[in-house]
Amino acid sequence: MTRKTITIKYTELCYYLFFSILFFAKGIGLYDGQMSFKVCLVLAAVPVAVKLLMTDYDRRQLLVSLALLLLGVIVYYRSGEKSALVFLVMMIGFKGISFDRIMKLGLIVWSAAFGLMVLKSILGVGNEVVMAHHKFGLDILREGMGYSHPNVLHVSYAVLVVLILYVITDEKKRIRAYILTLIGNGVVFLYSASYTGFMLVIFLMAFHIYFTYRKDMSVPEKILTQAVFPVCVLFALFAPLLVDPDTPLFSLLNKLLNRRFYASRLYLLENPVTLLGQKIYASHTYALDSSYVTLLIYGGLLLFVLVCAGYLYSIRQALKERNGKALSILLSFSIAGVIEPFLFNFSFKNLSLLVVAGYLFSVCKGGKQVKLFSGYDKAVTITLPVLQPQNGWKESKKVLCAALAAAVIAAMYAGMVKMPQAIYVEEKYCDIEDKNPYRGKVEEGENAVFYGVTDETQVLYRFDQETILFERVRDTIRLGFCVYLAVYGGITYFLPKKKR
Repeated sequence: MTRKTITIKYTELCYYLFFSILFFAKGIGLYDGQMSFKVCLVLAAVPVAVKLLMTDYDRRQLLVSLALLLLGVIVYYRSGEKSALVFLVMMIGFKGISFDRIMKLGLIVWSAAFGLMVLKSILGVGNEVVMAHHKFGLDILREGMGYSHPNVLHVSYAVLVVLILYVITDEKKRIRAYILTLIGNGVVFLYSASYTGFMLVIFLMAFHIYFTYRKDMSVPEKILTQAVFPVCVLFALFAPLLVDPDTPLFSLLNKLLNRRFYASRLYLLENPVTLLGQKIYASHTYALDSSYVTLLIYGGLLLFVLVCAGYLYSIRQALKERNGKALSILLSFSIAGVIEPFLFNFSFKNLSLLVVAGYLFSVCKGGKQVKLFSGYDKAVTITLPVLQPQNGWKESKKVLCAALAAAVIAAMYAGMVKMPQAIYVEEKYCDIEDKNPYRGKVEEGENAVFYGVTDETQVLYRFDQETILFERVRDTIRLGFCVYLAVYGGITYFLPKKKR
């Protein structure tokens, strides 16, 4: 381990502190309404407020920042949603912040948070959210590894992939990252069974590979690239209304999008578009998962148009600058927004907004400099520990040692840890339509696992055989993959080769 000295301003430190608190809170699965998250929100509000007051602005930048802040407050007042206010503050506060630094910091914070959640799940610490589904021809239990929903697990992994691929610049390391993150995507999919999360990672990697190695783009390619975002928005907003619900096309789209197509239609019909937002009304139990529909309803037409304009401009500028990393983030998140809710809700996972924020202040330059409390913004020197790869180990030996350790540990787990005889799941966690509830009594002393069961009066669903075997197979694969990463990383960064 070496040490690196950097010079940084107080304003940067304040923003990094704000970002790290909320990013880590979301990384460990906290959500709005929990007291612990409210505490994190208050702690994060202090440094970002200091940052906003100590930042230098051009007059035009200050006016735009104040207008956006006011719009966020109005939307919060009218809709009751903090989401818009928080993501607008995140964007406004990004002025003067290095995108490369925030992504490196994000990788450290998110890796620690996501790794902690995976470790807790492996050790069986905490409550596990499961959802019984019939997928892959089997009755399986979708798990969130400590997150509130299996889909949240896969989106969280997608965020980790975004950060990894952005930070890695070395060609050989990038190829290894593609391979390992693709394998990781499969491992996470065994738990989440989220097709949308799986495809989000695939789209992200495909865009990243394409824009990394495609240096000169033709005019048609540029047109298609700029068409991705508007096509996604138009499809999300108008397709559910224009396609007749009694047609085979509607049924097909609704099935492909896991009933989210019909849900979007219901919300669009029941919530008229307003200028400055409103509370989202629902006369049904369908969840609203489309980010674009969500933003239009709760955020209002004005905020929706401004956000869309920001994305369109950012994609155009990233194309001009040949910024492939930014394009891969913008486009993959644009596609995800059609059927995933995390872009504009309180998930704090939408890293594409930071790309938009970076371009926002570049286009708003102009006017006299306005200094509020910028005189207090001093530069400080900080010495940070930095992990450096150790020399001496050949890549083939590191891979072989890690693979051998993974195989041994996984085999020991599969052979020595006893499998349960049955798994019992509470009624509200079972989404298998043709499965009958368990009518018998749970035998005393039966080696069983219970999810959501607190007393004997609850309706239970019993799973055995294929479900238990599937659980054991994926647990073994996950353990082996995690051991491989741990051993490979340990050798790379902590185990120098002995000198002869």
